[in-house]
Amino acid sequence: MLYSYRSAIDKYNLLRTKKMGKDETENKVIEGEKMYRKSETNWLKHIDFLIVDLLALQIASFLAFFIRFGLNEIYSTSFYFRIALLLLIINSCVAFFDDSYRSILRRGYLQEAKSSIKHVFFIMTFLICYLYFSKQAEVVSRKYFFLLVLFSVVFMYLFRCVYKIFI
Repeated sequence: MLYSYRSAIDKYNLLRTKKMGKDETENKVIEGEKMYRKSETNWLKHIDFLIVDLLALQIASFLAFFIRFGLNEIYSTSFYFRIALLLLIINSCVAFFDDSYRSILRRGYLQEAKSSIKHVFFIMTFLICYLYFSKQAEVVSRKYFFLLVLFSVVFMYLFRCVYKIFI
C-alpha cells in the first residue's frame, strides 16, 4: 500500500506521542513540521530591498536619459519610458528567480558590490534580449545604455549599503 508523505509524518508523530508525554510531543511535532516546510516567501522578506533597487534603477534611467538627451526631452519619447517600466518588471523577475537578496543583511561591502554587479548584469541581459527579440535594439542610444549600466551599478550598490546602515 502506498502512503502519502504527509500520512507517514502523521504516523511517526502518533508513535512518538505514545512514547512521550503530551507536552513534549507537541513541541517536537511543531519543530519537525517546520523542518519539512519550505519557506514560500523568502524573497518577500526583503521587499524593502526590492523597492530600494527599483528606486536606484529609476534614478539611473532618469539620469542616463538626462545626460544623453537633456532636460527638454525628459521621457518625451514613449520608447524610453517603456524601458523604464521594463526595468521595474525585469528587476522584480530577477529578484524572484535569482534569489539575489539571500543573506543580504550579512554581506560585507565587497560581497555587496559583487552582488550588485551580478544583479545589474542579469537585468541588462534580459533588457538586451527583449530589445533584440522585439527588433528595437537599434533604436536605443548606446550612450544611454552604457550610462544606464554604470549608474545602475553605482546607485544600486550605494542605496543598498546606505539602507543597510539605517536598518
